[in-house]
Amino acid sequence: MSIYYQIYESLKKDLSNNLYKPGEKLPSENVLSKRFGVNRHTIRRSLQLLKDEGILFSKRGSGIIVHDNRFKYKIGKRVRFSQNILNENYVPETTILRSEIRKASKIEAKNLEINSKHEILLIETIGKINNVPSIKTKRIISNKRFPDFFDIFQKQLSITKTLKILGVNDFFRKNTLVTAEQADSIQANLLHCKINSPLLKTTYINQDLNLIPIEYSQTWFVGERIQLALEN
Repeated sequence: MSIYYQIYESLKKDLSNNLYKPGEKLPSENVLSKRFGVNRHTIRRSLQLLKDEGILFSKRGSGIIVHDNRFKYKIGKRVRFSQNILNENYVPETTILRSEIRKASKIEAKNLEINSKHEILLIETIGKINNVPSIKTKRIISNKRFPDFFDIFQKQLSITKTLKILGVNDFFRKNTLVTAEQADSIQANLLHCKINSPLLKTTYINQDLNLIPIEYSQTWFVGERIQLALEN
């Protein structure tokens, strides 16, 4: 194991043991260099891993700061990714990983209440919070009902804005199932977390005001950075 990774593991253990508390400033690179007996470049590599995981962040004029607790992501009747993030004074960003149009599976057809012979649009995205990848979402949408969905979504990068353009001015969560998983190698790479890190997974259906399903989707949250706040 490389030296910088060993230092990363040691600092992460310190943070887990509350040696440095949320909102506190970490010792300077010089102090950490002397503590571990390495140069500042090695320390920077270790700190960058912790920044990539959303555990630390740089604040101009203040140095390296420990993030305040885990981000509270609200799950209720109306869940809006960008608004959730903005309400907590963080910066949201959505990146498209891939998309495809294919025949619906039996479970997809059942949850979308469509014919199993119909095609669905699959979109996978990564949601960033303050530039840290923390949320992965797989959306399944009826391609027959919304044939122009992906073209609009590519420009808007927002489900809410895309649906408004398509004439759906409001939608709400029918149900949400919350489970726990461990990150595999692909998820760990995409979400900048370690393999086997705990992930919170939500499986849900959003529907319009006429109670017609719009999307059947699954979302994975990095458990070390996000806590789900369930609302009525």
